[in-house]
Amino acid sequence: MVGFVLGGLIALSAVPQDTTLLRPDLVIGADESDPTTLFTFVTGLRGEASGHIIVSDLGVSEVSVFDSTGSPRLKISEVGYGPGEIQRPLESAYSGSDLVVFDLGHNAYLWFSEDGNPVARVPNPFGRRGLDPLYTTTSGYIVDGTLGDEPQDSFVVRRFRRSPEATTHDPAVDSIVVHHNPLRAVHAGGATFVAVPMSTRPSWTVLGEDIVVSTNGAYVLERRSFNGHVDTLYARSTLDDRPIRIPSVLRRELEEAFDAALRSQAERQGLPSNAFLDEAEVPSHFPPVIALIADPGGRIWVLTGSESGEPSLDLIDARGEHLGTVQLQVDQWPNMLLGGIAASSSHLLLVAESELGTQVVQGFRIPEELRARD
Repeated sequence: MVGFVLGGLIALSAVPQDTTLLRPDLVIGADESDPTTLFTFVTGLRGEASGHIIVSDLGVSEVSVFDSTGSPRLKISEVGYGPGEIQRPLESAYSGSDLVVFDLGHNAYLWFSEDGNPVARVPNPFGRRGLDPLYTTTSGYIVDGTLGDEPQDSFVVRRFRRSPEATTHDPAVDSIVVHHNPLRAVHAGGATFVAVPMSTRPSWTVLGEDIVVSTNGAYVLERRSFNGHVDTLYARSTLDDRPIRIPSVLRRELEEAFDAALRSQAERQGLPSNAFLDEAEVPSHFPPVIALIADPGGRIWVLTGSESGEPSLDLIDARGEHLGTVQLQVDQWPNMLLGGIAASSSHLLLVAESELGTQVVQGFRIPEELRARD
């Protein structure tokens, strides 16, 4: 696809682009002979420049780190409220050599050293927060998201920095208010779902010290700084922005998966399993943008739908140039509500449901020509 510059925007012509098809070459969490290696309820998935993969499993209260081959490197699994213990880990990311975990049970951000020893604990300064990604910046900021006053219409991206000398304190907070409502939200028993075919991961990610956001699910990516500066990084032309209808067979699969997720949510809240089913509505079309994923090289992977129903991602660099497109040929359908999708230096990663009813992390090796270079 040919790109050209128009008034500061990167626009694309309607010339069809080459798409690279990827099959998974890495699966983590599929060893049925060892129940301690299985994932049950993944809420956080991160890839690192080292190739390491971080998985936060809320179901068993564990945070696990794997290398690029899927071999375990670190597991934090001591459950409790004391130093070094976790309760309900939602998201994790590396900040320098330290691992930062947001723990819902502690309602705090927990720092661990490379060998898993506790370093610091910062109480959550954001009030309530949703299932948003957790990022760190090179300057030491923690960047996270919380729900806005109207959860179906907005969320707030916030950052704070921990003092290197302090092990616990209440940090100052900077905020960016972002509106995001690509599809109708489903409100059920205090929870909010957005019925999209991949994940409810919000359409924002960190780029350098700024964020990149897709407002209202449009294929227009804005780069926003915490001092108020806004710049359009990338815009797809309207010719390429046609909605793609979800095939009927896939739509039935999505409806079944979404119903199952809502039943599970009701049962966890002690309600009848059909309590939320009338509120479920799977869309007829893929939204233009489902999620944005930053990779360790400072590029943005834009997750969209495809006619086959499998994940399709455009790669855009920090200058707004389109570098290529890949389509992931999945073995199991990705987890629709939680877990999300991530990128390490070597793989695109996503959470999928296994045949056992547990979850696995699938890795798709990024083609050499699309790898980030130092």
